Amino acid sequence: IITVEGIKQTFLDIDMSDLVVAHDLMEPVVANVPAKAHISEVNSALNRYNIEYMPVINGGERLEGFIERKKLNKYISTKVLELQKQADSLE
Repeated sequence: IITVEGIKQTFLDIDMSDLVVAHDLMEPVVANVPAKAHISEVNSALNRYNIEYMPVINGGERLEGFIERKKLNKYISTKVLELQKQADSLE
C-alpha cells in the first residue's frame, strides 16, 4: 500500500537522483478483510491495527479494492442519522 506519508518520507530519505519505484514507497499490508465482511469486522480491524485503509479480498485472495476508515465512518454516520429519523417518525 502506498501512502502520502510514505511518499514524503521516502523523498526525504533517499537521494532524488536515484530512480524511485513503487517498492520504495509502499507500506506492508498488515491486515485485509474479505469482501463479505460485516462492517463491524472492518471497523474492528481498522481499529486493531490503527490503520486508515486496508485491502478487500475475495475468497480466492484476489484483490477487490480498498476500504477507507473515512468512508466507513461516513457510511456509519449516515445510517445512524437515517435510523434516528425513522425512530423520530414513530413517536
